[in-house]
Amino acid sequence: MQAHGCAIDLRAAQVTGPLTLRLTDGEADLEGTVLRGGGTLTGRGSARVLSLRGVEAERLTLTGVDLSACRFSGLRHPEG
Repeated sequence: MQAHGCAIDLRAAQVTGPLTLRLTDGEADLEGTVLRGGGTLTGRGSARVLSLRGVEAERLTLTGVDLSACRFSGLRHPEG
């Protein structure tokens, strides 16, 4: 999935395969999302993540995103 200059709301999404999100100058909210196949979120420009609270993912790779305002409480498997 690619998004430019907008907000992506994936709150409480259930994703069974791998998720790849490319975000340019926008924001993403993944609160409560379940990623069964893992995920990759790549940001450019002013991309930022608003929340990872309650995310369940065995692995999640974040690159180039602003996490300064991100909420992390309840993040499951933070080591992944």
